[in-house]
Amino acid sequence: MKPGNPLVKHLSRKELTPQEELQCVNLTLRIENERLIKDYTTEMVVVLKHE
Repeated sequence: MKPGNPLVKHLSRKELTPQEELQCVNLTLRIENERLIKDYTTEMVVVLKHE
C-alpha cells in the first residue's frame, strides 16, 4: 500500500459514485481487518490516539 491515508479522496467529497462508495467501504473493511489481525479494535485505536 502507498503511504498516507487512502480514504482521504473518498471522505472529502460530498457525493460519491456507486463504485467510489464501494471502494471506500472496501478500504474501511481492509483497515478494520488489519487492525483485528494485529488485535486492535476501533475502540482501542480511539483510546490510543487520546493518550
